Amino acid sequence: MGNADDPQLRNTGGHVDPERSYGEVDGKHLSCNTRGTRPPPSPHPLTHHTHDLWTARRNGGLGGSTARIHWHYRSGLTRVEDLSTATGYAAPLVERSLALLQAAGLLVPVHSSEGLLRLLDVAANRRGVRGTNASRTARHLVDRELFTWWTEELRWRETKGKKRGVRRANDPGVLALPISASARTRYGRFPTRSDGRADYPAARRAVMAVGTATGSAA
Repeated sequence: MGNADDPQLRNTGGHVDPERSYGEVDGKHLSCNTRGTRPPPSPHPLTHHTHDLWTARRNGGLGGSTARIHWHYRSGLTRVEDLSTATGYAAPLVERSLALLQAAGLLVPVHSSEGLLRLLDVAANRRGVRGTNASRTARHLVDRELFTWWTEELRWRETKGKKRGVRRANDPGVLALPISASARTRYGRFPTRSDGRADYPAARRAVMAVGTATGSAA
């Protein structure tokens, strides 16, 4: 069922008690809600579940399963058995997640969605995962731009007839181009190594440089 040496289970005695309510810890009421009462205001589920705090545990966050357990806990379900039924997760996983939430200070009454988001921000900052989603989004956008640029480069190379080179948009003195311009027009020819193969590190730097300059100009 569990290992007493597991740091996530130390506060639970190393075993799972499905009848235990995490609304009561050491005689102190910590539940954000009680049965039969209206749940406190919460942000939209998507806003809650995509918060930086729920980054995968291997990357420092609390994980997606903990996000779902926290959401149901906020609805008033404080017993391991009830949370296990609502989420479909095994009782040991629910117990470990609740222990993590308790250690992070998230099993406390919060009476507004804004207050809850601030609490999540603080917890994410403490775990060093604040801004994780923004960084992941930025990397995805760069990767997508690289794919578009390389695709346009191949299409240009396959075009028959006389070809004219394109001045790089990130050269000094080149005016910023509209976002509707093709990737090859914005960045020039796709960088290549001495052997003629694509130089992706150089291409990534070029895309990021143009993006940084555009953001600064805005």
